[in-house]
Amino acid sequence: MWSAKNAVLPLFEGYYWLDKQIIKAFDHSGTLHKLYRITVNDDLSISYKKYPQKRDFQPESWLETAMRIKPAFYFISYFLFVFSK
Repeated sequence: MWSAKNAVLPLFEGYYWLDKQIIKAFDHSGTLHKLYRITVNDDLSISYKKYPQKRDFQPESWLETAMRIKPAFYFISYFLFVFSK
């Protein structure tokens, strides 16, 4: 559970990441979802805005994401290795 002074969000390590002040996650079909926008105010307090989500959204873990894209990663790595010579 991620928490700050005035915010408690149901976020657990291994599922979400912060990119350009937006907390994002993949679902099991590989769709990227924006979940929260984080804002640091002038007095250094943290606030957030929740993006609308489908009710059945279940985040995919980083391990599940890696296993899903693993074949594509190996293909790209092999292609770069062969043609970089």
